[in-house]
Amino acid sequence: MLDFVEIEGVTGERQSALAVVEGDGPYPVILVHGIMDNLRRWITQREALQRALVLPEPRGSLPLFDCDHLRSGRFGNLPRLLEGAGLLPRLAEEEIPAVAYSYQKPFDLPVAPMEDAIAKLHRTILWALERWGAQRVILVGHSRGGLVCRHALLYDSPVMPARRARRLVDRSIAIATPHRGSRFANLSTTVGQNFGRFERLFTLLESFRSTRRSRFLDWFARFQALTANFSLLAPGSEEVSRAKSSDLPTLPGGYYAIAGCSATYFRCEVPVIGKLRLPPTGTIPEFIDGQGDMAVSLESALDIPDPSPHRTRIRPYNHETITFSPRVHDTLVHWIRG
Repeated sequence: MLDFVEIEGVTGERQSALAVVEGDGPYPVILVHGIMDNLRRWITQREALQRALVLPEPRGSLPLFDCDHLRSGRFGNLPRLLEGAGLLPRLAEEEIPAVAYSYQKPFDLPVAPMEDAIAKLHRTILWALERWGAQRVILVGHSRGGLVCRHALLYDSPVMPARRARRLVDRSIAIATPHRGSRFANLSTTVGQNFGRFERLFTLLESFRSTRRSRFLDWFARFQALTANFSLLAPGSEEVSRAKSSDLPTLPGGYYAIAGCSATYFRCEVPVIGKLRLPPTGTIPEFIDGQGDMAVSLESALDIPDPSPHRTRIRPYNHETITFSPRVHDTLVHWIRG
């Protein structure tokens, strides 16, 4: 049964309540979401999509898409796909204790600093150990969430030192995590930078202010901020470079990684010359069949210190849908049970 609880120092103005399922497994599981996401990632695909397509703006929420509209029957299998269960319901079926927490609200700007995410994960670890009387926990992170798990094992927070966190974690599982960074993040950042070339034009339009134009300018500013956030996951960024596989401590249960293997992978390795500002790598995108999840390459997602049996790739899921894959759930349950 899915329940929602509050934890002092974790839930609050920028964080949702924790989602909890009960069970009798040896180690409780803590689920950590990715960038500009929240705990809905682990509940249902429909809620995750609704989260992704409703962006807050200064005057309130502006829905870009109404998921209920998909129930009209004109969209093939999409309504059925939207009801795909997340990992929490599956863990509830397996009677594995688990908790999903949010270190930010979806699309909060700026994105919660890594230091905040680490502190809230440390606090959630202590809460889970007390609630279930366990000795250690299992960490599962999607996308940036996998990096949050690594940082929590490597760096201190006001809640606890990293050396204590390492004693309290049995194993760490990463899903579609850019361990070596994401070149797609470079591209996204560059798109936002190039939109900035039109800033003077948009400022001129603002002088002829109307409700519609004002809304457009708000969205433009927000779009720039959103794309800038992806630089956190670019190759060589601070968050990526400070959590290398070679720096990770040994865990009793080890490290595990799942990579998405979609129909195409958005790779940025084609040199170009032009007037537009280029990504740090000086590249534009190229589509490569089956080499990643359209955001993170297989090489980056599978970069863990343990031998190959702890790595797997799941086809044909992309970066957003992989956490709702039944095959991923089967793999995770097998790894969690050890």
